[in-house]
Amino acid sequence: MNQGNLPQALAHYDRAIELAPDYVEAHANRAFALLASGDFERGWVEHEWRWRSKGIAPRAFPQPAWDGTPQAGPELALLSCRLSEADVRWRLAALWAYLEEGKAQKVHEGYLTSRRSPWYAQEDRPAAPFLCTYMGRPANGGKPFGFLWNRSAATPKCVPAPLPPGRAARGARG
Repeated sequence: MNQGNLPQALAHYDRAIELAPDYVEAHANRAFALLASGDFERGWVEHEWRWRSKGIAPRAFPQPAWDGTPQAGPELALLSCRLSEADVRWRLAALWAYLEEGKAQKVHEGYLTSRRSPWYAQEDRPAAPFLCTYMGRPANGGKPFGFLWNRSAATPKCVPAPLPPGRAARGARG
């Protein structure tokens, strides 16, 4: 799999599992290959084999394991998925029902969502070198804006628009 040949890696994992059906590492590696190839439904099922590994103990949570159905109350949850609507409908019935609920509420017609493809995907942009805070408190003596050097190259998902390199550099110089 590290060589980038996922079909060949999957064939090898399948053969290993055929020879030794309880070979945990083959199942775990097959899960990663399936997920990397975009086969999420089979990949996540196969990923459950990790709990049989000697080095991994299942964590005990008081809540039941999530079965894939939406858990949001009356408000919709934020998600990011690059699968097409056809793929979601075919592969992930619970997610499809959730997206249909959002469409019924016209979420897909919103300013941001109507400009994305697919409409339910999060924006995927490169990290800006500088970030600008916009929640200053000038009435209390604070500065209205602050500039942060983004040394970690993080892409903030809660900020409407990081500054592009040219504007950020000019703003930071004053």
